[in-house]
Amino acid sequence: MDNSALPSEIGKVLIVRDKLFLTSAWIANVPCVSLQRYVTKQDFSRQFLPSVCLLTETEWNQLQCIRKKISES
Repeated sequence: MDNSALPSEIGKVLIVRDKLFLTSAWIANVPCVSLQRYVTKQDFSRQFLPSVCLLTETEWNQLQCIRKKISES
């Protein structure tokens, strides 16, 4: 657990869990993957933070290839 300032809050918040949420959607007829952080606070409520990254399907596949190469080395 750590104390972190969240963008939409004033002051510090005790964060129980910090996770990355992956979603896919079609944006302008292009499949995309969105990476978004969310935190579970001490009172177990969740707060979604602004999207960390938006990848096209091609970029997502390239990232998976890089991850695989790193894992194999």
